[in-house]
Amino acid sequence: MKLADKIRINNVSEWLIRRNPIYYSRYKTLFTKLFEADLTIRKKFTNDRLKLIMTAVVPYIQQHHKYACFSDWPLLEKEKIRKHPEKYISKYNLFSISASTGGSSGSPLTLSRSFQSIVLEQAAFDFISQLRGVDPIRSKGAVLRGDTIVPPDYKGPVYWKTVANGRILKLSSHHLTSESIKSYVEVLKEFQPEYIWGYPSTIDFFCQLLSYLDSNFSIPLVLTSSEVLTPASRKQIQETLQCQIVDYYGQAERVAFAYSLSDNQYYFLPGYSLVELHYHSSDNVMDYYEIIGTSLWNTAMPLIRYRTGDLALVSKGVTTSQLEEISYGIRPFFGISGRTSEYLLSPEGQRLFGICQIPGYIQNVTQMQFVQQHKHKVVILLIPGCNYGEQDKQTLLKKAREKIPHSVEIEIKLVEKLNKTKAFKTPLVVREIT
Repeated sequence: MKLADKIRINNVSEWLIRRNPIYYSRYKTLFTKLFEADLTIRKKFTNDRLKLIMTAVVPYIQQHHKYACFSDWPLLEKEKIRKHPEKYISKYNLFSISASTGGSSGSPLTLSRSFQSIVLEQAAFDFISQLRGVDPIRSKGAVLRGDTIVPPDYKGPVYWKTVANGRILKLSSHHLTSESIKSYVEVLKEFQPEYIWGYPSTIDFFCQLLSYLDSNFSIPLVLTSSEVLTPASRKQIQETLQCQIVDYYGQAERVAFAYSLSDNQYYFLPGYSLVELHYHSSDNVMDYYEIIGTSLWNTAMPLIRYRTGDLALVSKGVTTSQLEEISYGIRPFFGISGRTSEYLLSPEGQRLFGICQIPGYIQNVTQMQFVQQHKHKVVILLIPGCNYGEQDKQTLLKKAREKIPHSVEIEIKLVEKLNKTKAFKTPLVVREIT
């Protein structure tokens, strides 16, 4: 186990890693300067950082130095990294933290994040939050995401806990029902958070459940991330909670970061990464561009021209120069298409969130998918790796039970292929009930 992983387990990452005093203020100052800078300055900074990242001692980068021009580098597919992660990890990797994906595709990807890139990620999140008045170190906040606060079979009455010396209230999204919503509102009113941070789907569901109550509940600010915030959800949340919304876009690979402070306006954060937009398709209203991202800070595992698979919604007929302005955060785009709300349903009416966290814990699995045709049963379709065995199956069942109550039967079925959408995507959750 790496030193940084041990530190994270010992619960001191908040101040020692994520907001390390040596780097944290420096990065927030950087974002402030670039936020106010013009396109020329933003491009120069990005190019200078790119030159540094390309000196990383990584087999993948060293093998590609034959390309004289950056635009000649081939696009990097997730599958290549998944098969041979060692080719993309720096030899000087002591102070790094292990991570993994497992989101929309259900295919785990081994990742490694450098110390500085972790601090930068936190600084980016905090910088945007402060634009809406949140002091990330002192403000009281509530969290309603996919965290397992109590076991899914737990019947209450307490579905939350405080952390960070009482400054943060973490609530279980798994236990939100029409019966429990009153107790959630009561504890939130007592705690008086200045903001709520959650998945768009959990906040939306919370707002739907509020209709069961006679009393109103409002909060100044809602922070959403990790899923697509649809215009309908944004409207519902704003009207129900009488709040402002800050939405964040990112991914576990940390190759692009965007934010939205108002409807239909997203900006890429300058200085975070190098973003390229490659035309994908069009409809009658929008053009769709795939987001290609390049690490500028993760020296432990710098991904170059990585295909995120996410699509940016852009005005039809955008010019090359306008597209460049979007890439550097000068000009807004309309939003992100490609990731949807991923949850399962229980017989009790619970929405079971955080399913995307399960695949990342499982070894020797090529890909998996959660299929639900009935509220009483979930089938996990699994494409096994060559070393998949009984221990992997038991680990999967254990991790799945942290998110799925025993009232839902879990069946694991080994298959050769998974379900795909009409757009040939492989969703993690296929929910055939409403």
